[in-house]
Amino acid sequence: MSVLFFNCRRGLYWPVASFPLTKINYQILSTLVWQVCEAIGSLNFDDGKIIEVRYGVSDGSTYSHSFFSRAGAQNWVTYNPFNDNKPIWWLSDYPHMIKKLRNFIVNPDGQLQTWGKKVTVNHLIPVAQRQMTKLNWKHINLTPRTKMSVKRAVTVCSLDVALDILQGPLPPEDTVGTRTYLKQCHKLFHIFNKNS
Repeated sequence: MSVLFFNCRRGLYWPVASFPLTKINYQILSTLVWQVCEAIGSLNFDDGKIIEVRYGVSDGSTYSHSFFSRAGAQNWVTYNPFNDNKPIWWLSDYPHMIKKLRNFIVNPDGQLQTWGKKVTVNHLIPVAQRQMTKLNWKHINLTPRTKMSVKRAVTVCSLDVALDILQGPLPPEDTVGTRTYLKQCHKLFHIFNKNS
């Protein structure tokens, strides 16, 4: 686990701490998070202003969810006991967000819709069968190992797959929800990868 400090207003960042862990659970994560918040909150800038922890970035692990649940988080907000209980907003890290977007579509029990149209893995199956894009069965039938691949998640949520769905046997009006969803994900990834 690594902790980095980013100052949004002053444009500086530096590593605060690194904790080499072989095993983690809710108690260890909670202890580390609050110790770091306490340590950072005890620092001041040269002008006397205190450093406040206002945002955090978290992965989607079970331990993170357990931490949020036990810390009483609502809508991914916890309250910093070392800074007058001011809120800390928690954001999902980029790789986990990409995988989560993919998981929404490949979940066979999913009830995802966009613009009132169904988004479903069934629209991806003809694409994998035709093998006209990089999409194959490993992208759809996830194992614990393939589920962790960001590269595979990006492949599923790509413009190529959205366009290839149109070449398949399903009527375009039936697949508009899935195609729209994939195009929106593609645009989001493009925004995240922009350098300027």
